[in-house]
Amino acid sequence: PWISRSGISDLYQFAIPSTLASLVAYLLQNVDYAFIGHFMGPLMLGTYVLAFNAASWPSSLLGGAIGTVGVSAFSRVRHDRDRLMDAITDGVRAVVLIAAPMGVLEMVLCRPIVLILYGPHWTAASEPLAILTLYGLISIVCGLFSQILYGLGQSKFILIVRLIWLVALVPAMALGVHADGIVGAA
Repeated sequence: PWISRSGISDLYQFAIPSTLASLVAYLLQNVDYAFIGHFMGPLMLGTYVLAFNAASWPSSLLGGAIGTVGVSAFSRVRHDRDRLMDAITDGVRAVVLIAAPMGVLEMVLCRPIVLILYGPHWTAASEPLAILTLYGLISIVCGLFSQILYGLGQSKFILIVRLIWLVALVPAMALGVHADGIVGAA
């Protein structure tokens, strides 16, 4: 046979939590939209989505590159602690050195970005954009750490962290939207 029973077992032990973690990540990415759309309506949802999409520019640029090489790069060095620590350090340094200037620039220029690209009708997106850009920077680094953990075969840990995050996010999002609308959601 071309694959052993133990190989199939290993695959399922990694793949099932990984797949479930991806499903939870999808839910995490849409909790805010559901609350804003339900409680605030389509106009405020559109304003928030505009801010969220603009805040995602740095992570969109870097996320693909990190996702393409992350798991394989970290899995190659996982059995050599020194090389693994060097790879983690280099990865975090590179991501922060690229993402931080982009994010800071976007936070500082959030209002002009919205005015120039979308027009004065959408200026309400400026404040959530600044907050969501900071969230985006944090998520880029978290994405790198997810790739590290996947490379180390820790898909169950990623699933657990995302489930905890989802359980905490739902009531926090409800409170945030209720207290301060799209800024509270951000």
